[in-house]
Amino acid sequence: MRRGVRKARRVGTFLCSSLILFILLSKTAHKTSSQTHSKFCEREWLGSFGKNAGSKHCVYHAAISHCRSDLSWLEQELRQVRCELKSVTIYSKCDVEPYVNFSLDFASNVELSLVKLANVGRCDHTYAYHMAQISLDGQVKADEVVLFLKDTRDVHQPGYRRDLSEVVQISRGPARFCCGLVPAAEHGFKFANISIWHSTKQLSKFKIHRYTRGAYRDSNQNAPVDFRFPYGNFQAWSENLGIHLRTRKVTPVCYGGTFATVGQQIYTRGTAFWLGIVHSLERGNSIEEGHFMERVWAHTLLHRTDQLSDEVILRHAQHTITRDYRGLQGTLYGCRQAN
Repeated sequence: MRRGVRKARRVGTFLCSSLILFILLSKTAHKTSSQTHSKFCEREWLGSFGKNAGSKHCVYHAAISHCRSDLSWLEQELRQVRCELKSVTIYSKCDVEPYVNFSLDFASNVELSLVKLANVGRCDHTYAYHMAQISLDGQVKADEVVLFLKDTRDVHQPGYRRDLSEVVQISRGPARFCCGLVPAAEHGFKFANISIWHSTKQLSKFKIHRYTRGAYRDSNQNAPVDFRFPYGNFQAWSENLGIHLRTRKVTPVCYGGTFATVGQQIYTRGTAFWLGIVHSLERGNSIEEGHFMERVWAHTLLHRTDQLSDEVILRHAQHTITRDYRGLQGTLYGCRQAN
């Protein structure tokens, strides 16, 4: 009888120990899985790609599209970037002299240029023009960063501005691109946990029926033009320029007009490619094509690694914004744990 009791106790102790071990292992597995989930959802999902792990000297250039806002903030923000600033090019587009007061020690070490352009295509025209110039003169090395900025720091899309130093460092990493806006749904926003990644099928349907701001040719003619793209839709416009969205199920989009990339990504596309975009944005000042271009900068410049494959991203995506909602048609939202 006593032997049976002792045996039962040993069996009970064994079962209890096994249960505790199972619980501990389950918690560990869940923690590891959650950490993996958390890393992707807090990094790649939001455009926070890996940084350059090497200690190679960092050099960057800045290109600013200016209309009417003052640039008194520019020097302070550029100084915060932990890299050597080699050049600053300011493109003035609205016949307004840019207010910028660089200190002597800052200006003496940086090549400063002021270029006047016709007031067409907004900042997207400016950026494409600058990339065409880089491709032509070859003054930017393949591993050097080019940072693109607007004169205004306002953010119209749901999200917040990424620190410029982080933008530059991420663009030096394996993705070779970083957006200055981190997507984030504010209070009352209809969709939670929005991403930089979009369903290509839904994004290709993007269009704007009307726009509140006037669309004009340039500051000399002031002749009104139709806001809508007259030769088809977003997909037709992009395909005509050699921007093939349909090669991917998922497309990254950078809103906000601030991003960085390396010279290699600019040279890879070639001068003719950038000049084609420049020409496509010359039809007017505020035109639908500019909104198209805003949605393909990341697709055009970002280097897709295995970690950024369609399959990996879609495993994490729960839902898609299938209709236009504040200009975010196609946006993936609801990052989940991938199997």
